[in-house]
Amino acid sequence: MILKDALNLLGIIGDNITLKQCKNAYRSMMMKYHPDRNPAGLEIAKALNAAWDYIQKLDWTRPVSNKYSDDIHYVEALSAFINAMLILDGILIEVCGSWVWLSGDTKPHKDTIKAAGGKWAPKKQQWYFRPKEWKSSNHQEWDMDRIRDSFGSQGVARNRRREEETAKEKGLTFAR
Repeated sequence: MILKDALNLLGIIGDNITLKQCKNAYRSMMMKYHPDRNPAGLEIAKALNAAWDYIQKLDWTRPVSNKYSDDIHYVEALSAFINAMLILDGILIEVCGSWVWLSGDTKPHKDTIKAAGGKWAPKKQQWYFRPKEWKSSNHQEWDMDRIRDSFGSQGVARNRRREEETAKEKGLTFAR
């Protein structure tokens, strides 16, 4: 993760940003996107936690700024996209850093993914999501393994009802 990504995930913009400001923004975003309040909340929480971990490791003796950013609504767009994808069958959702990657049986859902803002990555043979303003500053070709190694990877929990039915068929109790 880079500083701009972390600050944008927390919705912070401006000059002379403080650790206290980041902590307050982190708490506010965690309350807003708590998993009990939002179906995509678990994945949003993972992204926010990654941003907070990164921010805590910064050298706060030097000034921190995010004055050139207009992407402060990124978490809202990320949440809307993940929520739209959670209802689709046969696809795998993976959050790598601040991007969402879709794989699996995506062909039947092509129009839905496009309408939600997903874009096709032909070299990776996967769909990805990032807000329109969110541009990559790196123009090298990276494969998915390198992306996962560099930015981390979190799979998104799928259909809870199907998981409960599968657990019941196997004679297991489903943990809530």
